[in-house]
Amino acid sequence: MARVADLDVNVEGILNLLHLNQVLRRGEWVDVLCPFHAEQRPSFSVNLVHGGWVCRHADLRGNLVSLVMQLRSCSRVEAVRFIAHSPSLEVFDAGDSLLDV
Repeated sequence: MARVADLDVNVEGILNLLHLNQVLRRGEWVDVLCPFHAEQRPSFSVNLVHGGWVCRHADLRGNLVSLVMQLRSCSRVEAVRFIAHSPSLEVFDAGDSLLDV
């Protein structure tokens, strides 16, 4: 069974599916307006390589799966399925099933 860590996920594509628009790009990181509180200047950053995120305003952090879980109010399994079914996903071992989580 493939793990989320074994996937080549287009993090930027997932952010777009979650309607998180980039405000500023700094190398591997992008800043977006935080989806957890109202703000005019971004305090929320996401790493485009590994999907880790941080909200500097509320001192929250997590990974791409936890972000999907919170924004879509879904379980871990549903979040992994959302990522797995995104059009920007490539699986290293095509024989593995992501739905067996």
